[in-house]
Amino acid sequence: MSADPASARAPRHVFNVVGSRAGHTKVTARALTKVIEVIAADAFDIPPDRVTVDIQDAKGRLGISAAVAVVVPSLLQAAHRGPYPTDETVYARAARARSVIIDRIGQVAGADVDRVDITVHGIHRPPKARVQ
Repeated sequence: MSADPASARAPRHVFNVVGSRAGHTKVTARALTKVIEVIAADAFDIPPDRVTVDIQDAKGRLGISAAVAVVVPSLLQAAHRGPYPTDETVYARAARARSVIIDRIGQVAGADVDRVDITVHGIHRPPKARVQ
């Protein structure tokens, strides 16, 4: 049996390591904050620039404070049952979004979330659909 020329040249442990490589990965607080802002914006169906997030260490878990604008449909959309829920309170929207945020952060960042505090600081009016 002859040895494979590639394996004869390189140390075996360098190429046969599965699932682990030398080095480390660091996710900065700023990067995690931006990820959470996008997740929160998606959960509230608003643009990311209408969300601000602050993160804290909560006894080894992630504490999140998010300030958001909520979608307020126009009267015409409300009358026609547009794409935004009109019979849902702001508190119900925040509770639903909180659950989505916790789940998605766990999926995307692998973070263990202790709490998500949500402050509604304004409204977001979606752009009107143009009639062609």
